[in-house]
Amino acid sequence: MTNVSIYGRLTKDPDIRVTKDDENFYVLFTIASKQGVDKTSFIPCTAFGKTAEVIGNYFKKGSRIYAEGNLQSYEKDGKEKLGVNVLRVDFVDSKSEKEEKAELNNEIIFYEAEADPDRLPF
Repeated sequence: MTNVSIYGRLTKDPDIRVTKDDENFYVLFTIASKQGVDKTSFIPCTAFGKTAEVIGNYFKKGSRIYAEGNLQSYEKDGKEKLGVNVLRVDFVDSKSEKEEKAELNNEIIFYEAEADPDRLPF
């Protein structure tokens, strides 16, 4: 089995699907990864279980992603192709401006409540 690491961007929103027995779901997505100055590779990927949940819930078209997994061969239209069975992902994008503002507001409220001299433990 060949392990691979990919850094790139999602080419479209992840496609969440359910297995035939309706017990588990998986996600299909494609990562565009630069290969030098003039070449971009488009790598088809699949993820299952918790990894699929994370990708389906937190990544969207254009999101930067770092993925690790196993290289898999499959047949499509009578031709053998390669894809990646993703086992682990990391977030590369920073939080959105909206998320950062919300977090900042929560921190300010939290610190103001903690800074009350009547509530200090010493």
